[in-house]
Amino acid sequence: MGAIDDTRTRILLDTGANVSVISAAYAKGLRLREVSDHGRSLEVRGINPRVLETRRRTLVKITLGWERVYEFEMWIMEHSAGVDVVLGTDFMILADVRLDLFHGTARLPDEVTVPLVKSAGAADDEPYG
Repeated sequence: MGAIDDTRTRILLDTGANVSVISAAYAKGLRLREVSDHGRSLEVRGINPRVLETRRRTLVKITLGWERVYEFEMWIMEHSAGVDVVLGTDFMILADVRLDLFHGTARLPDEVTVPLVKSAGAADDEPYG
């Protein structure tokens, strides 16, 4: 869990994503303003064969845990991640987020830990080995 512009939401920390995105519907609901004239575009190719494209970006306040606050510019686009906000490696590297999969936590600077939530599909996974 975390918050975007002081609104609590589930956030996916995705080490397989190079960029961070917020769904267009969620951004509209929060009344986030778009960054104008940034002159960039993004094409995303994920697991499915469809290519997603956007030219829209927004600056958001991201809160992880109860006290870590970041201002970060992310892409606005519809996606199929199952959550409204995906934080990719562009954010995790900048914010020095380290995943501790053994303990099921994300470690933030100053050793603040945030518990990771297991996905519903992972409950059915068989142990490996």
